[in-house]
Amino acid sequence: MTFQHRHTTDSGLQISPARKPAGCNGPTSARGFTLIEVLIAMAIFAIGILAVTTMQMRSINQNASARMQTEATNLAADWMEQLMALPYDDPWLDEANSPYEIQNGPYTIRCAIEEDPAYLALNLPIKQIEVRVTNPNRNASNSPVVLTSIKGQGEFEEIE
Repeated sequence: MTFQHRHTTDSGLQISPARKPAGCNGPTSARGFTLIEVLIAMAIFAIGILAVTTMQMRSINQNASARMQTEATNLAADWMEQLMALPYDDPWLDEANSPYEIQNGPYTIRCAIEEDPAYLALNLPIKQIEVRVTNPNRNASNSPVVLTSIKGQGEFEEIE
């Protein structure tokens, strides 16, 4: 079934051209974008995505480094608390066994015990305890976490 529409001068039907949108003075173009315009837009978009990806990777690495530094600090603090809680003459605090290293996952914990000779002359037995935690991971901070403390034997007696 086919319909045909005939225009006659008798019908009074007039066809007018399409109206232009307001504010459009030049001729309208229905051609679209050229290939060069599309390629330039894709290049600009790719550069933006690359910058965002680089920033995201740097953020992930920095967060991993901060997490490992926090873990190393917590390990050092835990070991220092354990050593400080021991009696003065405990084998773990013996200078002859020092330094010793313990491996805890990727972290290396090095404990060094040293009797301070400056206080031995004053008859004050004091040991200096150093706990050093390092991590060989490339995302970790290059500097180790180092905690130092002193432990005395008994109570202090004033010398006159």
